[in-house]
Order: sequence, then structure tokens, then C-alpha cells
Amino acid sequence: MKRVWIYLMSALVASGTLSCVPSDLDEGVLATVKPTDPAFVAFSQSLKSVTLSVGALVDALNLSEYIAAPEEERLSVEDLYYPYEKVREEGEGKWRIYDDRQEKQYRLLNGLTLDQAGAEWEVVKHEMFFIQKTAQRPEVPEGHLLVRSLGEDIFEVELKDVTMCVSNGYRQLWNHITWPESNYYNGGAVVVDGTFKVTTNNSAFRAQSEEGLNVQIEGSGEFRDASGAFYSVSVEITNPLKFEYGTNGFPCGSYGTGALELTVRTSPVDEERVEVEMLENRIGVSYYTGGRTFHGAHYWMDTPYSGRYHYNYYY
Repeated sequence: MKRVWIYLMSALVASGTLSCVPSDLDEGVLATVKPTDPAFVAFSQSLKSVTLSVGALVDALNLSEYIAAPEEERLSVEDLYYPYEKVREEGEGKWRIYDDRQEKQYRLLNGLTLDQAGAEWEVVKHEMFFIQKTAQRPEVPEGHLLVRSLGEDIFEVELKDVTMCVSNGYRQLWNHITWPESNYYNGGAVVVDGTFKVTTNNSAFRAQSEEGLNVQIEGSGEFRDASGAFYSVSVEITNPLKFEYGTNGFPCGSYGTGALELTVRTSPVDEERVEVEMLENRIGVSYYTGGRTFHGAHYWMDTPYSGRYHYNYYY
């Protein structure tokens, strides 16, 4: 168990040329490890990959509202979503949002806005949600993040070789997925593939007839260590994930619900399975490894290192 734990934490928190300074993993830390803690780490990375993917969609919906608005209403939409940024169309179908610190780039592939069925957009650049290949980051693959409108407030997010920084170190799970500041400055990187169907109340929310942007997420994906180490996690959503999102692209409000099934591969021959049920008051984790089964109850304010607020048993 300690070997698996050391590998998970070094791969997810400290490894790779895109990651930050390694955290020390001393015997004192390892002594506090609970049987399902390695599975909880893999789950936290998986959930972050999914919520960041949907965040990219939510932010694209902000821009879609701006583009679709009548000219006389655009300024109020800009003040709502981009109070300190400039929004510019730069060429046919190309949009740029920027300030003196960062920029976002979008490409409307067929000229449609996301309130129109069949619309397809590429999120070209948005470092709040993913890392782009640059001259300073030549090791990052040429990833593609597409969002599509399937009609009736239903969308699809498709990721291919999209690099995300999703390790949370000592950060509590809920804060990890809800704080924009937690993304690219304190953890290792993973490369994500996947397709997620997102059902929303977007039209009612934008029309202000319903409070809260509610999403239901289905689909599957996989992430692998960006450094090339043999580590990957396959993610299957077995019961739709439900969250409320803010227009900043991050979950907010009450805790999420739903279920995930994970397959964790730490070597060409080692494979472990994790089942997670997310409830508003706790997170149930079942961890199948080495011919044994471990069960644990974790909580939204747990960290991967914390065993103070959950119990575990195995058979």
C-alpha cells in the first residue's frame, strides 16, 4: 500500500517537467495513510479533469451570450462577464478576450453561436482550464478542446491531448475544484482525452428565469501523466454528476452528486479499480487492489492526506 501511495503522490503532485517543486513524503505522512486514500487521490484528479472540461464550456457560453446579444445590449453583457477585459473579434469566427495578464481565444468553426443546434467551437487558448503548447512549453502536446451544441441546452465537450494541471497537494477537495487560483501553480500536469455530454438549464439561467446554472455531466475519459511516466486513470461516469456552476466556470453552491468508476494503471501489469459515489454529505469510496477490497467514507473538505474525518475498513 505504501508503494502505491508513494507512486500516486509523486506522479500526481511532484512529477513531470510541468509540475512544481516536489513535496516531501516522509514516514510521518505515510503513517497517517488510510486504505482508501490512494483511491481518493485518483478520484480527486479525475473529478478535477471533468469539472475543468465543463468549465471551458461554461466560459464559452458566456462569450456566446455576448455574440448573440443585440448590439445595444452587448455592453451590459460585457460588464457582467468581462468587467476588466476587452472582447474583440479578430478575423472571421475568431474571438479574443484579454487584459494585461492573460487572454482567451475561441474559434467558431461553423459561424453558429452555442444557443444554436449544431454549433461547434474550438477553445483555442484558456489557461484557466488547460495548458497550451508554446515555445516555453515545447513538451505540451497539440491538444484540441471542442464544444458543441446538441440542441435544447445540451452540449458536448470533446478533449484530445489536452494538458491540465490538476494536482491538489494538501488542498481540500471542494476548494480544489471551486477555486480558480488552484489550477496551474501548485501541482503536476496530466494529459486528458474524453467526451462529456452536459445537460443544462442554460437558457433559463441566462434569461434570469432560474437561479443557478445547473449541469448534469455524463461520459467518459482518460488522463495520463504528462511527464511520460506509466500512470493513467480511465474515468467512466456511471451515474450523472450534478453540480451548480458559477459563470467563472467553476462549481459553486452545494456539493455535487453522482458516481464514477475508475481504472488506475500504475505499470504495464498493475491495474486497480475504484468506485466512487458522491453524495451531498459524504463521498463513498470502494478500492479494489491486490485481491483485496477496501471501503471508506470521505468528505468534501478532506485532503488526500487527511484521515481525521473518515473511516475505512476492508475484507
